Amino acid sequence: MQQGPITSGGGVIPWRSAFDLVEGRVQGPLTKLTTSPELRDTVRIARRTRRTAGRLVDRTGAAVLHQLHLPAYRDVRRISRQLTTLEQRVRELSHQIDQDALPPDDAPVAD
Repeated sequence: MQQGPITSGGGVIPWRSAFDLVEGRVQGPLTKLTTSPELRDTVRIARRTRRTAGRLVDRTGAAVLHQLHLPAYRDVRRISRQLTTLEQRVRELSHQIDQDALPPDDAPVAD
């Protein structure tokens, strides 16, 4: 996407000329690199390695925390989900109690 030079008053802006020069020289090699199958394979391997290492660190960290009788991230997440479910159920029951406490629409009103 080659555009004409940007001008300021009567001349080309100096930084823009430098940018266009550098961009013109690196555009081809960078495009070739970023679309290469080698880069795709390298990124895939790096992601897989990072994921595997992360799991290993998580398991090791959890084991250490459990030895110290402390909860690991997975434990806290599980308890948080259970608490959310419990809060939702309490709200439902509270709403149901409120509805049961209301007099029926066809009930006579006491004076």
